[in-house]
Amino acid sequence: MSRTRTIGHSLAFICTALVLTVVAVNAQDARRQRTRFAPIHEALNLSDEQTPKFLSIQKAMTTKWAELQKMEPEQRKAEQERFYKARFEELEELLTPQQMTQYREIRRRRFNSPNGRPQARPNASETNRKPFALADYSGSDVAGIESVLDESLVESQPWRQQANERIDRHRKATLEIRVVDDEGNPLAGVPVHVKQQRHLFRFGGVVSGRSMHASAGDQNARPITAVTPEQYKQMFLRLGFNAAGFGMYLKYKRRSMAEPHLPKLFEWFQEHNIPVRGHCLIWPGGDYGSFMPPGLSKLVYVDDPNANWSSTAKGVPRDKLTEAEQQNVRDLCKRMIEESAGQWPVFEWDVINETRNNHIVQDLVGHDVIADWFKIAKQATVDRNALLYLNENKVISDPADGDVTDKMRQFESEVRLLLENDAPISALGFQCRFANQTPPETIYKRLQYFEKFNLPIAATEFEMKDTIGDELEKAAMTERVMTVLFSHRLVNGIYAWTTLPRGSGGTASRAILESDGRLRLRGKVWMHLMKKRWWTDETLTTDANGKVSLRGFKGDYTILVGGNVVDLKLDEDQQTEVTRSAPAEQSAIGLTEIEGRTWLITPEGKPFFAHGITHATNRSLSADYGALSKACQDLGFNAYGYGCPGPLKSNLPYVEGRNYVPISTYRGKGGSFRFIDIFDPRQQQRLATQVKQTCLQNRDNPNLIGYYWTDLGAWPLKNSVGKNWVDFIRELPADAPGRKAYAEFLDSWQGDDAKARDLGFLRVIAREYFRVMGEANQEHDPDHLIFGDRFAFNTIVPEVLEELVPWVDAIAIQPPFQPGFPKAKYQEIHELTGKPILICDFAIRFKDGDKSIRGWQLQEDAAAAGVHYAKYIHAALQTPYIIGAFWCNPVDSTGAFNRSGGLKQGFFGDGLTPRPGLSEAVAELNRHITQVTPDRADAPEVK
Repeated sequence: MSRTRTIGHSLAFICTALVLTVVAVNAQDARRQRTRFAPIHEALNLSDEQTPKFLSIQKAMTTKWAELQKMEPEQRKAEQERFYKARFEELEELLTPQQMTQYREIRRRRFNSPNGRPQARPNASETNRKPFALADYSGSDVAGIESVLDESLVESQPWRQQANERIDRHRKATLEIRVVDDEGNPLAGVPVHVKQQRHLFRFGGVVSGRSMHASAGDQNARPITAVTPEQYKQMFLRLGFNAAGFGMYLKYKRRSMAEPHLPKLFEWFQEHNIPVRGHCLIWPGGDYGSFMPPGLSKLVYVDDPNANWSSTAKGVPRDKLTEAEQQNVRDLCKRMIEESAGQWPVFEWDVINETRNNHIVQDLVGHDVIADWFKIAKQATVDRNALLYLNENKVISDPADGDVTDKMRQFESEVRLLLENDAPISALGFQCRFANQTPPETIYKRLQYFEKFNLPIAATEFEMKDTIGDELEKAAMTERVMTVLFSHRLVNGIYAWTTLPRGSGGTASRAILESDGRLRLRGKVWMHLMKKRWWTDETLTTDANGKVSLRGFKGDYTILVGGNVVDLKLDEDQQTEVTRSAPAEQSAIGLTEIEGRTWLITPEGKPFFAHGITHATNRSLSADYGALSKACQDLGFNAYGYGCPGPLKSNLPYVEGRNYVPISTYRGKGGSFRFIDIFDPRQQQRLATQVKQTCLQNRDNPNLIGYYWTDLGAWPLKNSVGKNWVDFIRELPADAPGRKAYAEFLDSWQGDDAKARDLGFLRVIAREYFRVMGEANQEHDPDHLIFGDRFAFNTIVPEVLEELVPWVDAIAIQPPFQPGFPKAKYQEIHELTGKPILICDFAIRFKDGDKSIRGWQLQEDAAAAGVHYAKYIHAALQTPYIIGAFWCNPVDSTGAFNRSGGLKQGFFGDGLTPRPGLSEAVAELNRHITQVTPDRADAPEVK
């Protein structure tokens, strides 16, 4: 049910949002800009005529970067390409060719280090490390790689323009969607959300098997990374790889250690829909011959029992092995391949690894044996359609100069030998472990060299070695190589060989992550390319013919049109039709207007005014929920407020409430109060995940009314806690996301009024927080009502409430617990927001013997409280925009819950016994509510 349909009254705002403007650049600002860009200005030796235009372009580029970060990913990408291309064209007209060349060089090296190479900016997390689980893998964290991305968006270099054209041609497809009604008529003006779910191209990660299962007490498989197996698995999922591989766990010699664990590891990958590639079936002696089994070593070294499989070992001459001994070698190799290929459910295998330097076995029994190994693998694989690779190092990553190198020709010879001997080789594996900054043009030409075979290509062991340069240079090289690989039509995947460092030496420095899970700069590049630049997520509106069309990256998609969801795989140009059916019967509790009054309405069409009790999870109940349910319904209560336990969610409507951010004012004295950096993508992801979990747990329950977020937040700049969110952000480290957002805000703020400034930034904070919460809530449950944060009268800040309005269906208010209906205050809130109001927590407290009751204006007894409470709710029922009210607390809370203010009183007495006078008043009140509630939507107006 559309939320806009269920709310019948006007939602127009009556207040105007704060508008931040930026004044024109005056003479003082021009001097500041001249100083800011002085190094470039002086180095280029600009003329007086060139200088003003140059400074203007430079400022525009700097300002634009901040604006771009606020846009949605696809919009940002398109705008970046358009804007920076235009600015560079202006610069090319303004500057001489020599100046332009010099300018490009300056931009490339704008982060200067003492040795003249680009120096990476400090990562924010290096000075303010966060827990492993909060590391940002969304692709949005570009701190430190701005220069890499900046340059990559400007198609000033022919190779990049050509690569982007190939990416559009090979990695995208055109999707045309036609939206029709139930009669097949096209529908114009309909929003269509096209959201990619998965890449067709393989962006894979190679895992350490030991890290996925090892424990400190396991002497045979102790951990080799700094995280637990569960952390390691969650890290892999959050990185977003759509394929995986094992570094060493499928090698034959690792069988005794790996085999007990591999079935469960494969099961885990299958549960998460992540296909696994196999590496490798045979590594035939030489550089890494130690990975051959001892039995084969004994057969080969017949003349030297002390010999081992090292880089210096040499096989005995072929003529020294008898025919029987040669056959034994062949048989052992055959058994190795058959046993591994026939055991593990992989979608592709590196059949042979590195034959250039590993050929002792071939020297003994004949080099054409490699063709036999492919044939054996083809017959033995679990998946008979699995691709079979010849895997080799230093092919396109050969550090040697030239577009074609000797190592490339050697690999070509191996492939030809296989094909000439009818080997079922079906793909080429290039490890892509780069040791120097091979030009992107050269990399592409090397890929082109192997087009003659027309076989798929995978970058199977993608890494940047230390010889590349500093971390920023590794990040830049990562971007260039990935772009070239992604652009070539035959490349089907790129696999990061080292995700998390294993130990501190060896290849640890090649990982895309730090040992604590933080992304290195090259990892940030990988995430940004995979999840942002090469990703499709667009909302379009149908034209007069009911159509929308886009070019999307190939992969799995979800199309959302109204309440209809269509899944499809986009692997070629295609057209599809989506029917937007006429609105179905209401499927969730919503809002409706009857004769000028707003009511909640059930899926069956029955209006109601929600009236019940909150905090049913009160520990004093001893989980006697059945008795509480009977007691509530006997009195005529028809709903539960927040704090509703699972057993009660099946018998009455309820509101689901959580405290997502610990900023509730009542936490101030307990030590659990804290603000968060809401601009930090990691915090945003955490909140979105929590909202998703809540929605998944509740959205299918027909009794669900809607959702609350956080309770009584400390929004005012001056509040009972003595802290505010603006000060918290302002005191963060300079490189924290929130501090950067504050600096950007100050750049555009005009005026000297400190309070107005702080309220302005508080609005920015609220806007970001409510956006994060609202988008997550709407995405994971678009049908139920959203109430958002709960507010007390003294926690309302108009600027904050205005930012909440676009995301909620009604406003949740906790008024003071005292007699007398504050009609003027409710009217003020309603006029400010244009929304219905739910009284989410309220009570009239009263004296109860010698108990110290928390509250003010305590009534003499329960009966007096009942009189005042009934009057209050009668007044609420007569207020056309109030849709319900909830009494705070079912029974007196336990001592552990109570604070120095006294006991938190409950509606019922001990053992759920009625309170004399109060229970009768509420029972009569509930009968009145039932009597005045319309039976149907066309009932008379409530009096």
